[in-house]
Amino acid sequence: MGHAQTVLSLLDLNPRKFGSMEEFTVVLSRELRANGIRSVLVFSHPLEPGIAKKFQEVGAVCEVLDWRWGRRFYRELIRLLRQYRPEVVHLHFYDQFSFLPVLLKICGVSSILYTDHCRQPVVFGRSERFALKIWNALLPPLTGMRFIAISEHIKRVLVNSFEMHAGRIRVVLNGVNVDRFRAPTTDEQSHLRARFGVPPEHKVVAAAAALIPVKGISYLLQAAGIFLRAHPKTIVLVAGDGPLLESLKKEAALLGIEENVRFLGLISNVDQLMAVADVVVVPSVWQEPAGLVVIEGMACGRPVVATRVGGIPEYIKDGVTGILVEKRSAQQIADAVAQLLAFSERAQEMGRAARRAARTEFSTARWVAETLESYAMAPHTERSLAVALPK
Repeated sequence: MGHAQTVLSLLDLNPRKFGSMEEFTVVLSRELRANGIRSVLVFSHPLEPGIAKKFQEVGAVCEVLDWRWGRRFYRELIRLLRQYRPEVVHLHFYDQFSFLPVLLKICGVSSILYTDHCRQPVVFGRSERFALKIWNALLPPLTGMRFIAISEHIKRVLVNSFEMHAGRIRVVLNGVNVDRFRAPTTDEQSHLRARFGVPPEHKVVAAAAALIPVKGISYLLQAAGIFLRAHPKTIVLVAGDGPLLESLKKEAALLGIEENVRFLGLISNVDQLMAVADVVVVPSVWQEPAGLVVIEGMACGRPVVATRVGGIPEYIKDGVTGILVEKRSAQQIADAVAQLLAFSERAQEMGRAARRAARTEFSTARWVAETLESYAMAPHTERSLAVALPK
């Protein structure tokens, strides 16, 4: 029996909820299987049983390989490479500036692909820049590895800060499942309002983020302290967990808005949160690479108020599918949210435009198709994976 063609995805990911990244790997695995190609998913943390089942249903093989194991990580990686013999290894959330691609090449991997999800601008010294230039001049040509950036912003960071060759970087924008993330029917909306405990005649402002400083949830709370004066019948729902949870609760109390703000914790049904919202807010203060929550809100037909940082402006058309504001400006967030709450027709029109953009530009199907095309960019891969490319 011959060796099955295999794509091995190495993901430094802790899948505690079923988010868009997990959904991407499910759809990718399903498409690979449909073309007779095995998908091996190697996570850095154990999977929750419910999430593992979703991968099993599409025929993916799941393994756990934690980089924090040190030497054992490399021993186990070599074992997996020998066991599955993948033609393609696709790395997510791993540092591309290492000798890991050399190891992959030595182990017989034909094509190595990195997706950069979160690179931030850095100012390096002369010696560091020289080392990066040497690394980029030697390692990518030696190993044939290629790179995906999830926004033009990330590509610029890789070229300008990290001395990478632009020709080796392809931009593949993130996607969202537009069948799961969608506007609810009237009956579904009533059920969701009850599910989230939203009182009658109240509007909903929603956010989903890790509760860490760079996500800017504090600025959303400050903004809520402003827009709630004009729109007191509004509930702010915040999904996510993190080290700032208790301090954010205290901040809401100090602002006198604790009755209007609810912290939901980590949830998998973010699609339901977006669907129940009237406005989605993304108040990031760092150079957000793209922000999956942006297109999740758009896919649900909701106008998104987001900060003008990083790659977010590549996903939102200001004034058409959402409103862009300056980072760390609670006043601008408050003004934008208040405007959308006051003028429901404009909010609905913006939401419809956002939904159209999500369907035509940011679908998971497009995301996966472009990823499969990227596998054929590296040497020796075009022939072996030609069957996987979309017709």
